Amino acid sequence: MEITLKSEGLNAVIEQLKRFENYGKLMDPILRETAVLLTTYAKERIISATNPDDSPYQPLADSTMDRLESNKKLKPPYPILRRSGNMVRGFFSKVEPLVINIGDSMHYFVYHQGNGPRTKIPRRAALPFTDDLAWRPKDRAVNFGKILRINF
Repeated sequence: MEITLKSEGLNAVIEQLKRFENYGKLMDPILRETAVLLTTYAKERIISATNPDDSPYQPLADSTMDRLESNKKLKPPYPILRRSGNMVRGFFSKVEPLVINIGDSMHYFVYHQGNGPRTKIPRRAALPFTDDLAWRPKDRAVNFGKILRINF
């Protein structure tokens, strides 16, 4: 969203800013509900092992299957992104004025979600959008490492 304020004189600017402040207050309950819906949606995608376009997640690599099968403590099946349950339980949201932050306590969430180049971890998206900034290591602090920032 882009907002352009055009006015002449200080009083007109102050009036425009007051309207913008009220807009943010009006949007807060909507953003909070949207955040809940998005985190629920993301959890459902992981549980169903499907991308937002309803295509199934890419199967586990042979090397991953070999590693899992060699671990005597683990028994098949090996559900993608659900074996420990940490990814589903780790989703959280935080609402700021005109911003929704959706994140996961698992550090690899942003890599599965993003559209960046792939070497090992395939794209297994939980949400119907991407955060390309999450792919730039120098920007991870800006993106909180595990959080997708949705600006309105």
